[in-house]
Amino acid sequence: MGSSRVISGRRLLFPIDKSSMTASDWKSLSVNEREDIIGQWRSLYRRQETPLHPVVRELAEEFKQIYGAHPQITSVRPGADIDSGGPSIAVSTLCDSEEPLEILPSDFHGIRVVQIPLANLRSAYVRTWTAILRQLLHWPEPKVTEWISRWSKELSGASGPFYHRPPLHYLAPTIVKEKLGAQIIGGALVDLSKEVERLLIHQRDRKILYPADDREYDWALAENELKRFMQRRGGDAAASNE
Repeated sequence: MGSSRVISGRRLLFPIDKSSMTASDWKSLSVNEREDIIGQWRSLYRRQETPLHPVVRELAEEFKQIYGAHPQITSVRPGADIDSGGPSIAVSTLCDSEEPLEILPSDFHGIRVVQIPLANLRSAYVRTWTAILRQLLHWPEPKVTEWISRWSKELSGASGPFYHRPPLHYLAPTIVKEKLGAQIIGGALVDLSKEVERLLIHQRDRKILYPADDREYDWALAENELKRFMQRRGGDAAASNE
């Protein structure tokens, strides 16, 4: 059974572990009551399931029903606010960082709405992948287009955290398999992918996350690094998969 809390002079049944509280229950609370409950669970919200999680999931779905059909919105999902750590509704959009969707509210029944503008990032990832696949793997355009299309869901923000890693992180395993063979799997693939990511991102004491957008990125040097990588790791990779 849940424990009883007195909030703003009102007794509210709100279990400490898990809760059957619904979005309708949440909406019946006052602004102060909502803020008190968020404050109680803010420190744990990122790390574990709390009584707020089912409420936020339900509200996010309701928000999606209202606003999700907008052509600039790619996904709506429950999230955690980066600044406060508290609950939020994360809305990924095709807008750039300077043009948020004015139609969206800043909060929804007391839950903060966070717009995540993906236009600039999405374009940067696609440009980087396209340039590397063309210039370092020498793939034809249809093959490049097909590979990038596999990431449509992630690029739209619909699959959760994605842009916290650089574009080369996702491309590196493909480079390893292309250079050393499709038989590379498991731990060997993970380790070799990390090495490829490092050697293509770092050039002359600089860290370049988006080579296609950097005029000083040396593509000839990058290609030579990959050739040395193949010479250095080719035998090791074959042995590790025997």
